[in-house]
Amino acid sequence: MITRPLGLQSHLRPPSSRINPIPLVDVVLIALFFSVVHSNYVLAPGLTINLPQGSEEVMAGLATSAFLTVQSENVLLFQERILKMDTLKPALAEHVRERGETNLVIYIDRGVPVQTLVSVTEIAREAGVARVQVASQPRDPEPADVLFPEMP
Repeated sequence: MITRPLGLQSHLRPPSSRINPIPLVDVVLIALFFSVVHSNYVLAPGLTINLPQGSEEVMAGLATSAFLTVQSENVLLFQERILKMDTLKPALAEHVRERGETNLVIYIDRGVPVQTLVSVTEIAREAGVARVQVASQPRDPEPADVLFPEMP
């Protein structure tokens, strides 16, 4: 070899058998970047609401084809669209025409006045909705009375 005449063999180190982690980290970060950028993550439209509490035995569940979320009088979410009270009736009527008889579940925020709920149910009835169900959270169970043994 070329290193023999000059005695360079003694100055050479053997190649390292360790794996360098930096290129592996680069590859993992690039793969993560492309998987996030090209993913099909779609945020579902929705509103954050606090449902009122109610008893579980009020009404059995109905087979439904429409859901309406009411956060306030001016913010209603129906079929992935944000509506106002004046545009709700045409949207409900169109939905009833397309699907036939419809049962509607209303998710209404705890802070929304009862008059708004009455107005929404009246609009739904005028649009041809057959039944309306109001969603609620189950009540927290009452804490059981703790019986303490009597002290002598």
